[in-house]
Amino acid sequence: MYNVNNVSARLDKPRPAVIQSRLNGGDNMTMTDAKRRANYKYDAKTYTTCAAKIKRSDAAKLQELLRRDGLTVNAFLTRCIMDYIKQAGD
Repeated sequence: MYNVNNVSARLDKPRPAVIQSRLNGGDNMTMTDAKRRANYKYDAKTYTTCAAKIKRSDAAKLQELLRRDGLTVNAFLTRCIMDYIKQAGD
């Protein structure tokens, strides 16, 4: 889980000068420090991290299958979680 108090500590990490943006057809846009801080603050308030401990061999197989299907582990887990929440709510 993000700790709002650690936002400034994460901002001190080196980053590329230009961040790829999907806005405006994927043009490269420079992100200001103020925008970066706002993004970290929003993420800290809105998101949390869920982790699972699995065997490396199972993780490798999962990543291979997801790559084949064009998914990331995060997208897959988010979809599974949201489907479970939807089913449990019925």
